[in-house]
Amino acid sequence: MSFLSLLFSSRFALLATLCLLLLAGCTSPPTVTPTPTLAPSVVSLSLRAILGSSDLSVGSNRVAFALIDSNNAPVRAASATLVLAHEQDGRIVQKGEIEADWSSWPTGPGGVFVTQIEFDQDGLWLAEVSPADGTAEGQLARLVMRVSEESITPALGSSAPASLNRTASSVASLDELTSDVEPDPALYAMTIAEALQAG
Repeated sequence: MSFLSLLFSSRFALLATLCLLLLAGCTSPPTVTPTPTLAPSVVSLSLRAILGSSDLSVGSNRVAFALIDSNNAPVRAASATLVLAHEQDGRIVQKGEIEADWSSWPTGPGGVFVTQIEFDQDGLWLAEVSPADGTAEGQLARLVMRVSEESITPALGSSAPASLNRTASSVASLDELTSDVEPDPALYAMTIAEALQAG
């Protein structure tokens, strides 16, 4: 290769390198899109929710609650929708939607909404509640539920606590043990501990 050809090719390579550096300097750096986090939305709460279940733990739980309107009157509806969320590392993570059915009291016009919730983590849970029909249809309330890792209530199928409760022989009258107008004395003959031992 001649000296002129070599010089020409070297200058061309240098010029190409300079052009690439200039283009790189003029190019904007890539935009980093932040990972979106779920934040609690600002909503208007016209109803108040009263939780009837205090012992909630990881796993399946029966949850009962009442709804009260702005006039402190109980809200009735065939069902209510719950939008669940869990507070996790400072973020609100959506956990799906379930339905709660109306359950009337045995006597009187009152009642509560009842549903079964599967809590997969302990901590603070939220639920935005909206009646499906009735005079408060579409209005919102918010439930705040604190879920423990373990329940303080004995699990289904486990043995009852061996209580040394009072019995018929330890009181003057069965009225001290029950409000039943016609109590069966045999039900109060032994303590829970004695009943468990007897099998």
